[in-house]
Amino acid sequence: MGEPRFNPDATLDISKWSRPQHDGPAFRALALMRLWAVDALGDAARADMRTLILADLDFICRHWREPSFDIWEEEKGQHYYSMLLHYAALEDGANWAGQASVPESSHRFRIAAAAIAPVLDEFWSPKMNHYLSRRNVTNGAGGKELDFAVILAVIHAARHAGKHSVLDPRIMATLAALEGLFEELYPINRGRPCHLGPAMGRYAQDSYFSGGAYYFSTLGAAEFYYRLAGMVARGAELAATAENKQFLSALGLARYAGGQSFEELRPLAFEPLFERGDRFMAAVAAYTPASGELSEQFDQKTGAQTSAKTLTWSHAAFISAAANRKSAQEAGRLSCAQTAARRDRQA
Repeated sequence: MGEPRFNPDATLDISKWSRPQHDGPAFRALALMRLWAVDALGDAARADMRTLILADLDFICRHWREPSFDIWEEEKGQHYYSMLLHYAALEDGANWAGQASVPESSHRFRIAAAAIAPVLDEFWSPKMNHYLSRRNVTNGAGGKELDFAVILAVIHAARHAGKHSVLDPRIMATLAALEGLFEELYPINRGRPCHLGPAMGRYAQDSYFSGGAYYFSTLGAAEFYYRLAGMVARGAELAATAENKQFLSALGLARYAGGQSFEELRPLAFEPLFERGDRFMAAVAAYTPASGELSEQFDQKTGAQTSAKTLTWSHAAFISAAANRKSAQEAGRLSCAQTAARRDRQA
């Protein structure tokens, strides 16, 4: 279950690699649970899915405390990314198990998720004002405490509110820190046109191929802002704290952080969030060839494509960001219409 590589005939690939990796079962369980309600699925398909989901969630219950390799397959330890995926899979699994008529599993999954929650909180660094990407690493190098994997974790876990969601002020602070890091680190971000957001990478001192930038990171930043914009348009409130003050100030929302009611500011908050997402999308467009093919990286100095060619993850990240843009846009239009109607009634 923690094996990252298989041959086409399903035998293990025994080549040297980073083992074990424990994010896979959580990924699979989350994907299958999100597909569970699809009408086109028959009883046989759901029976197979049920077997897989239960096996994956049982694996997480037994192994979430154990060290494993990170999303980048580089360091063994406790990783925010894997831990949040485990938490999300178990939390969703507790609700799913009730629907799937396995109440005893529902209780067990809920208890395990509750045990993970305080461990996730331990990744927060008040001193650095961002979530740490990993803890208790045995073979690690410096410079990886601030890592875009934290933002990817939040996007992939897809919590709808509270801690470890896009509404978490500490997550906003982490993204603000990452934006500042890559603004300074990557030459292509200096002197760029004002309509482009900064190209984003993984972490400082990344030495893989050109060391970044990465399409999936830059698109991940776009998706983060689109999701947050959509939630605000649907009624969610942005918490203003000392932790996310820099994030809000960069969006022109500093007066809210200074005490103005968010309900007064809500109509004005959607636009800068949505536009910030568009700036990251524009950065990707600026470094995408006419063919539309997306590699893994675009060079931090020249913008030329490098690393793995036509990377599935890069294309998937674009599709996901574009889908969230459309969803946020629709929510924004509805919110504007409701606001106009309310003003008409008050007039």
